[in-house]
Amino acid sequence: MEIYIEKQLINIVYSLILGLIFGAIYDIIRVMHILFGIASYSGEKRGMKRGVLSFGVFFLLDSLYVVCASTIYSFFNYFACNGEFRVFILASVCIGFIVYYVTLGRIVMFFSEAIVALLRKILHYAIVLPMQFVIRITLRAAKFTYANTIGRAAQAFFRLLAIRRTERYRRMIARDISFNFKDLEEAK
Repeated sequence: MEIYIEKQLINIVYSLILGLIFGAIYDIIRVMHILFGIASYSGEKRGMKRGVLSFGVFFLLDSLYVVCASTIYSFFNYFACNGEFRVFILASVCIGFIVYYVTLGRIVMFFSEAIVALLRKILHYAIVLPMQFVIRITLRAAKFTYANTIGRAAQAFFRLLAIRRTERYRRMIARDISFNFKDLEEAK
């Protein structure tokens, strides 16, 4: 099997680019940490919330990142090196990740709070407000439908029950209040 230096150098460049992409994906994960409110990267200080829920979200997002990165690297390694593991390819990916993390990653994290504020506004106007509108319209339609179908039937049923109850009480009261003149004469 022949090894071409030119092909290996191209693979190193591609793996450096892959490392940069992995760094960008990890920044997306870190911005999601801030978006969920479990981390803060303001300035040079990094703050984390403690608790089971925060740990669960960190674990889930970081596990998702590791699974995605491992899968992408495995496919890249298969196509770039015909499935053979090369340490210099893995090292190039790690170097690309570190270069991104130290350069562009710092810039992204510096602006992360502003990015999250922008994302929250976008989510509010793109998802929350339309969902509130749809829910409000759906509830109005459901109330209208209920009022004109089941509501009317229930109202007629309860009106019939009230009429029957009224008639029954009217008969009971008439029986209790009625008196015979014969009973009065006999009482004298």
